[in-house]
Order: sequence, then C-alpha cells, then structure tokens
Amino acid sequence: MEAVLFGVKNQPDTNRALTILSDSNTLHRFVDLKSTTSSTAVALSAMTKSFTLPILADEGVMFIGLESIRRHCGR
Repeated sequence: MEAVLFGVKNQPDTNRALTILSDSNTLHRFVDLKSTTSSTAVALSAMTKSFTLPILADEGVMFIGLESIRRHCGR
C-alpha cells in the first residue's frame, strides 16, 4: 500500500518531504491541503493532535513533521 503525504503545496518542508520520499523510492501520493486552515487540515490536526505539517501516513502510522518523515525513510 502506498504512503500518503499531507501538506501544503510549495511549502518548503512539504517540498523537502516529497524529495525524501522520491529519493528513497517510497511509493506515495500527495494530498495538497491548500492551506493550514482548510477543513481537511483541521480534521488532520484533530486526529494527530498536532498542527505540524507535513504529515506522512504509512502502514497505519502517522509521521508528523519533516524530521520524523526523514527518520522513517532512513535519510
């Protein structure tokens, strides 16, 4: 199953996370939240209890923030 990256397009940390996922050959899709205040972003923050983006969902585990995503991908 593919990982899902939630973030805001053209935000520096989101762009870095997309690069990390591509460089590590991690099968993924990107969900653009459009803004940090969109209804999807608010729902995601309620589920994760965090307002930090980007968020990677992979095999039922949420990785919050760039450093967490980097560690998960071994970078």
